[in-house]
Amino acid sequence: MSLFDAVIVGSGPAGVAAAYELSGRNICMVDVGKSPSDTNWGSGSNFYQLRRYSERYWNEFVGSRFESFRNIDQAYVPPKLKSPLHRFITEDSAVSAAVESDTFRAIVSFAQGGLANAWGAQLYRYNETDLRQFPLEARVLEPYYDRLTDHVGISGSCDDLARFYGTEAGLLPALRLSELAAHLLRNYDRHRTFFNRHGVFLGRPRLGVLSQPYRGRPACDYGNLEFYRLLPHIYTPRITLEELIRNGRLDYRPGYFVISFEDDKSGARVVMRNIATGQVETIAGKRVLLAAGTIGSAAILLRTLGDTSLRLPIMENLPSYIPFINPGFLGKAHETAAYYTQLNVCYLPHRINSQANGDMIMGTFYGMHGLFHSEFVRDLPLPLSLNVKLLRYILPSMLVLHIWRPGHQRPDNYLTIDSKGTLHIQYTDAADSAVERHLIRVFRRAGYLSAAFLCKYPEPGASAHYAGSLPMRKTPSKKYETHPNGRLHSMKNVYVADGSVFPALPAKNLSFTIMANAMRVAAGLFQNSDRCAS
Repeated sequence: MSLFDAVIVGSGPAGVAAAYELSGRNICMVDVGKSPSDTNWGSGSNFYQLRRYSERYWNEFVGSRFESFRNIDQAYVPPKLKSPLHRFITEDSAVSAAVESDTFRAIVSFAQGGLANAWGAQLYRYNETDLRQFPLEARVLEPYYDRLTDHVGISGSCDDLARFYGTEAGLLPALRLSELAAHLLRNYDRHRTFFNRHGVFLGRPRLGVLSQPYRGRPACDYGNLEFYRLLPHIYTPRITLEELIRNGRLDYRPGYFVISFEDDKSGARVVMRNIATGQVETIAGKRVLLAAGTIGSAAILLRTLGDTSLRLPIMENLPSYIPFINPGFLGKAHETAAYYTQLNVCYLPHRINSQANGDMIMGTFYGMHGLFHSEFVRDLPLPLSLNVKLLRYILPSMLVLHIWRPGHQRPDNYLTIDSKGTLHIQYTDAADSAVERHLIRVFRRAGYLSAAFLCKYPEPGASAHYAGSLPMRKTPSKKYETHPNGRLHSMKNVYVADGSVFPALPAKNLSFTIMANAMRVAAGLFQNSDRCAS
């Protein structure tokens, strides 16, 4: 049996970032590795033109199974996960992942690149406040953030959100705003003192979306196809994965479902099932690096330990949605050249309530570009036929604010495994409406109207922002906890690099920090020390 320097389990953001850091070593990545059936996607067209003229329209946008209309009568699914051409991202995951829960709707992927194939590409640095419960300091992650910024190509600007997002060094120019979002930003600038006094700050997002050509990839064409196709101007880990494979820097082996691992003083072995043959095989490495995602890595450890009584923690950024209308834009022509992610909001509750904790709440204003009316047709209080007609007048005036709340470890939020290998998740957190009511009052000053009864609160699990099942501690005491360098406390040569190591979950999108931390863990993989990386 050949011995690799490291075997990486999973090809999502963490696994790919770790492989990027270890490029040049003898490394292997194993993965189920679902891939798209149609790779001739790309941009160069506009959603509104294709809707009229493309012969492939029905199969690409609606789907033979009517996937794009499923939110009309089924549980909410993020729009990007409904596209027929994105079917591979969650294909077969319900069977393979074997997750059961009445309180948490887990979203799991076995695709090349994982759920990041459908991510929003919002990439933010964690600062000292975000990391205050982590056993490491922000300065430790900065070199990896910098390298990723250069590698990925991140658009953004220096504005009122720079105090939360950190340096603008290396950023590409921000994407252009829609007319509606630009109007909102101007009104915020006019009433900045009022907004800030109420704890609200507004500015541009930082996106892994190219505003200009970069490293051989084209700039965003504002074609409104983000929900339906993989586009070259939007960075996903698959871009780096394919580059590593093409350059011979990674031995990538898709087609394997990882069951468990074995560990001893000489190294570690991954036990996996060949999906094509059903045979159980083993692959060995000096180190094994788990990067299968918060739920996937937890499942592998639980299967390895065989402990049905063990409860692992889990956290989520609970989401909610506020639709805002600007009456001055009612009935205007719908913009057909825009990118759906427009502006960000950072809200500090403790600025107006001394009893609140210091956790920031973050949100993103999305435009309604490129979405089917079926996403909204049931949200209006009129008969469906009238709602369809009304929407063409309302949507040009609408921005939807998607809010994320911070996640914390609580004893009544956990996952376990039963004797059959099925994961069970118990989740009790729920969002109240205080945040939404406050933001509705504040944005009224800028001329954007909403009401609390219009807000939507998806069930837990809908954000796909999960973390904390194998949390890092300065001094781990439990067998499922990890050292600051990523090593599992109960293992000698098994390390963890994904979001499962987060001991807390700030409201900022976590992907950029997952990638930076995975690079940090990979960089220290062969240093025999459990000292805090700070």
